[in-house]
Amino acid sequence: MSKITLAIPVTSYLEAEQIVTKWVHANLGTPLMYDSSRQAEINQWGLPWFRSGAVVCNTAGKILMVHEARVKVKKIKDESLRQKFLDEGHKPGDWVDGDGGWNIPAGRLCLSEGFEDACIREVREESGHQIIIKDYLYSKHSEEPGNQHVMPVYFAEDISGPEQYRTAETSEIGWFSLEEIRKMQANNLLRSAKSVMSSIEAYENYLAKMN
Repeated sequence: MSKITLAIPVTSYLEAEQIVTKWVHANLGTPLMYDSSRQAEINQWGLPWFRSGAVVCNTAGKILMVHEARVKVKKIKDESLRQKFLDEGHKPGDWVDGDGGWNIPAGRLCLSEGFEDACIREVREESGHQIIIKDYLYSKHSEEPGNQHVMPVYFAEDISGPEQYRTAETSEIGWFSLEEIRKMQANNLLRSAKSVMSSIEAYENYLAKMN
């Protein structure tokens, strides 16, 4: 099912760095230069180079989206709210509680975790929902300096979960049709519009192949 199989069976930054550097350089063609100062970040958020996400559908054919509560000041959708944080002395790259926008559930891999396990965990943490992964859709690659990563996106079916969900990272969740998600894109309501729409396009292509 999965086109990408990877787990990092280590528990330290230095071991992970060696594996990650070799893998990303081979697959993305870009060298990585990180140092152990990122260990605290990795311990808290996971490995920045490997991420996993899902297009999760319910029985009505709608797609699960999460509204992210934490966001960098420069990425806040509401201009007045963004300016408010800047006026308070926050820098554009600071993380704050603000209008993060809608996104598909996704996040970083932890040490000793594979892509599919990370996907299931991230959906549960960000939405409270349990899922079954049905198939691989596509992989997003980023070669942005300092942000090189790969993120496979899976198609998953929803099993169960709450109608609403709120955490430090998620302000709310919702179920949307493809048309509604396109309207969200047009109204600048998506967190990572390019990534979300690439995932939606891959899902539509998958549906076309199945029919």
